[in-house]
Amino acid sequence: MLAQSTQPNDSFQVQARLQPWTQGSTVSVITMLAAQLGTDRVTFRLDRGSPVWVNGTPVTFAQNGAAVALSGGSSLMDYLAGQTTGTFTAYLTSATGTDTVIDWAVTAPDAGYFGAATFGATPPSGFVIVPAGQISATFTVTLPAGALGALPTGNLQVTISSTNRDPVFGHTAQTEIDNSQPVQGNPAVPQLGLLAGSGQFTGANNVYTLNLGTLAAGEGSLQSRLQLSNVALSPSDLLGATFAVTGSGFTNFGTQQLTPLSAQSSFQSLVIETDASQIGPQSETITINPIDENVTGYTGALAPITLKVTDTLVATAATAAGATGRHRLGRCASHHLRRALLQLPGRRRVHARPLHHIR
Repeated sequence: MLAQSTQPNDSFQVQARLQPWTQGSTVSVITMLAAQLGTDRVTFRLDRGSPVWVNGTPVTFAQNGAAVALSGGSSLMDYLAGQTTGTFTAYLTSATGTDTVIDWAVTAPDAGYFGAATFGATPPSGFVIVPAGQISATFTVTLPAGALGALPTGNLQVTISSTNRDPVFGHTAQTEIDNSQPVQGNPAVPQLGLLAGSGQFTGANNVYTLNLGTLAAGEGSLQSRLQLSNVALSPSDLLGATFAVTGSGFTNFGTQQLTPLSAQSSFQSLVIETDASQIGPQSETITINPIDENVTGYTGALAPITLKVTDTLVATAATAAGATGRHRLGRCASHHLRRALLQLPGRRRVHARPLHHIR
């Protein structure tokens, strides 16, 4: 007897057959294992053409990683090296003086989780024992080879219950399983929009214009805040992006490489500010290069988004007057000029009038 359940009315047991190694007297090896799983007897033998037998009948697995259902609701899985496993830990709030048995089962709340279709039969279940004096124990769920298929990720959930009828404060736990190969998931969907500030935002199909209108020189700068969103429904790939700017007349903020956005999230720090130091029409083009990426290492370029930003800066009245060079002389200046004319040498008679303007 290799192992046997200590629980009442539980027939689970594992027996082993040993044989001397090369007819020696000090080393022996296991040549057969037999397990009682409910009403089914499962044996594993190395001396037969088919190593797996259920109730005296040989069993053939359809493919590596496939599962075979048993009559009691359990299943056999052909474990292939490199298969993915999910490890969970069951906790107690405090240690007890006796072993605590915790039952677990794989459950699938929706299509995004591994369920019966993944395992080819009833999803796996089992139990874990928290030894007396301890507060935790781990157990492992093995997924069939190729369980993810062409998906980049999948979710594995287990639900626990107490065999000893102890209250359970956290029934479920989940973990994400990632594909070991770069695989594209549901693509990210970028969308650009005006979030706040000045300007008329127009366009469609990834080509947009932001017209900030006509501004007066010397006035305060105007700001426009834009929002770049990943509007794909979950689950989807992440949205990354790089930015390129050509043109002049504006100050831009938030055009560094974008931290990837998950589904239904947005980046709201893309700010465009007018430059009031240059007279005349101004124009720049911001090119956003979206990137579709996910945790498997997949990256792919999406269609670029272009935003043309324009405004016109005009001179104020004060600026125009200062540029003509026209001046007005006050009374004091006129008085001194009149006296200078009266004192010119060689003049016998000077007719002088009060001077007010010189053009």
